[in-house]
Amino acid sequence: MIKIISRNKDIFWLFNWITGLLLVYLWCTAYLNTPALKNVVEASVNSFQIALISTGISALLGWGFAILYTSSQSAGKKTLPGILDFFVDLIKSIPQIIGLLIFYIILTVLILNGILKSSFSQLLFMSLGAAFFTFYEFMSLFIERVNYYRKTEFFDAMRSNGIPEIRIVNVDIFLKNSLAHIVHKAISVFGTVLFLQCSIDFIISVGLSTDVSLSNLPLSLGSMLAKLDSKQDILAISNIFTNPAYISDLLTVHLQGISVAFVLIFSLISINKMTSAMLIKKEL
Repeated sequence: MIKIISRNKDIFWLFNWITGLLLVYLWCTAYLNTPALKNVVEASVNSFQIALISTGISALLGWGFAILYTSSQSAGKKTLPGILDFFVDLIKSIPQIIGLLIFYIILTVLILNGILKSSFSQLLFMSLGAAFFTFYEFMSLFIERVNYYRKTEFFDAMRSNGIPEIRIVNVDIFLKNSLAHIVHKAISVFGTVLFLQCSIDFIISVGLSTDVSLSNLPLSLGSMLAKLDSKQDILAISNIFTNPAYISDLLTVHLQGISVAFVLIFSLISINKMTSAMLIKKEL
């Protein structure tokens, strides 16, 4: 087990990430009061849940559009691929952060009208919004893999044996020969969604409206960072430059803001390291 972890940098960073989060949780249980600990755990779970659900939706949307695109190409049709290209280019022209802000405006309206009442429905809507602006990354990957294998004898040989193209694409290309690429893309999109969602929550920390604010929405790492006590905890880091011994207070007295910031930054670094390691493995 140790040899596998040490030889595979992606697994190594996955192990480090999980271990780091566990150590932070154990440290927080020792020094944080119960309400603060509950908020930190809830914010972390919600942020990771949104990123995970969004990645799954993004992958499904990307797969569906890619199947439509490649099937139309095989049939010699140019209209549908052209429409899909225009649609994707239109979405790409909108900055992701602006797109998510638009979804938050819609979310505000839905909450005010009593349509989205439960926390899970709000989390699901947030995930859908992030997926809408990331699915084209999966779509491009799926199309690229199909086009690559279409140029090889493998694809023609399978077709000549009477195997349906839809099975060749889904089973032989995606499942058997592109799984590493899909996992790599999924980890990358997970990190992107986590960063975007936390950034949006932090940006709108002043509130969405007089009736709906971050206090009405599910807690996230971004909204936790926006809280006054978390900001004060993070600003307290400057004290160690004049008094190095103050670091003990950072890890106990100011633990809420420090732990939230650490979880977010450490998660983004670990995800980046995992994607970089997997990219190197694909190139070898």
